[in-house]
Amino acid sequence: MGFTNFEQLRATLLCGGVGFLLGAYYDLFRVWRLWFSPRAVSIFLGDVFFCLSSVVAVFVLLLAITDGQGRFYVFLGIVIGFFAYRSLFGRYCRCAAVAVKRFVCKQHQQWRKKHAKKPKKAKKGLESKDVSVV
Repeated sequence: MGFTNFEQLRATLLCGGVGFLLGAYYDLFRVWRLWFSPRAVSIFLGDVFFCLSSVVAVFVLLLAITDGQGRFYVFLGIVIGFFAYRSLFGRYCRCAAVAVKRFVCKQHQQWRKKHAKKPKKAKKGLESKDVSVV
């Protein structure tokens, strides 16, 4: 089955959009890493999950657009879309995530100071006595 130039351009633009969405999806994992500081095993499992879910998304896209045929312009569109997102919005997403984390931590610290249990005062006369257990 041959594809016209218009169909190839349309497929490239659609794949660019999917690459853009994959860049946003990857930023979710970056924000998760930034906020929670996971261990190496969690990072590895998150990367594996991202890769597998991205492969499934690209496979479904290939089935829908090119009847499952892997074309160079399809993968080029995905890569261009991904890096377009990273260069246009990746930095701003990270800065926003850092700002939100700082705000939440500051609010949490203020709440803890306000609602922290105050230590009970000892009764008069008891603090000077030395009590030893025999």
